[in-house]
Amino acid sequence: MDLFKNAQQFLKLAFSAELLKHKGTDVSVPIQLRSSLEVQSCTINKVPFECLLFDNERVLNESSSNLFRKLIERFEGKNLLVLKSSLKAQSMKFLRSLKVGYIVPGESCYIPQFMLQTNKEDYQKKEPLSGFSANILIQYLEGQISSRIASNEIEIEGSRMSKSRSLSELEERGLVDIIKQGRINIVSFNKTRKQLWGDREKLLTANSKGPYLIPKNELTGLKGLVFAGESALSMYTLLSQPKIKSYAIYRAAGSEGELYKRVRNYVSHFDAYGSIYSSELVEVYLYDIKPRLRKVGPWLLLSPISLLLSDLSPKDERAYSCLAEVNNKVLSELDKLDAEDAIIESGKINEKF
Repeated sequence: MDLFKNAQQFLKLAFSAELLKHKGTDVSVPIQLRSSLEVQSCTINKVPFECLLFDNERVLNESSSNLFRKLIERFEGKNLLVLKSSLKAQSMKFLRSLKVGYIVPGESCYIPQFMLQTNKEDYQKKEPLSGFSANILIQYLEGQISSRIASNEIEIEGSRMSKSRSLSELEERGLVDIIKQGRINIVSFNKTRKQLWGDREKLLTANSKGPYLIPKNELTGLKGLVFAGESALSMYTLLSQPKIKSYAIYRAAGSEGELYKRVRNYVSHFDAYGSIYSSELVEVYLYDIKPRLRKVGPWLLLSPISLLLSDLSPKDERAYSCLAEVNNKVLSELDKLDAEDAIIESGKINEKF
């Protein structure tokens, strides 16, 4: 099924609107676009439009804005509608700024003549972000990267291709804008940290598996243990240390990686250690990607944000209230970081003038 028929079905099913194709347009397009653009006259509920079907999306961004504006001038006084099987968030934002409509069948639609705008999440449940995309978002929440940063300054444990795919996912979800400046891609987050933290249940899954009980002697001789669970919670608040200590174990090279494999082996073979006294057990949370850490005195702990994302669900009322206390501290930190970003951005704007 071609793109136009997909758009027809999308409008009919989603909005009971009728998209009809008519004769080709008599407007000439810039010579640079003749090989990559098809123009088709159409109507939506009898309102006339000129449909623009692009082979390439590059013309729909700020760097090519002069060429696209020149195209718009050729259609002065006419309603324009871009049809595309996929559009980046940045391209959609650019089209909206020019009041040019677009339809991405099955995903997004913007038709200002009907005051109509809808996004994929309005009618289709979004999956949580993939691992590396979530990791970049958590770095932003933690204040390790600013609201506007060059892509080459963002570090993840994966390859360059993994980072590129992750940034593309964040852009497609409308969480960032990516603009090319020379040879560098500038990544700008579209929401404050506090706004994203409020959306965390839709964007981020629990970043760990567990907790699992394993024999304490499995950790003997391992250096740099990271406290997790209620053990970490007790170090951020006045909560008493739990009887069974909790640790974070993440996939890594060396002894930590070997321990991760052994723990996974224990979990796959045993459901519980009923024959072992609780004093001989520890609780572990497993991480495929290294979580964000914080040092408190001589100890390494999960950062407050990583702790809250670990799906810790204390049954004790006192521990539960301490968890809420940590969340309030996180909100205060996010406010502070957002305020610092706002000051930096306002300074850059003043420099331009």
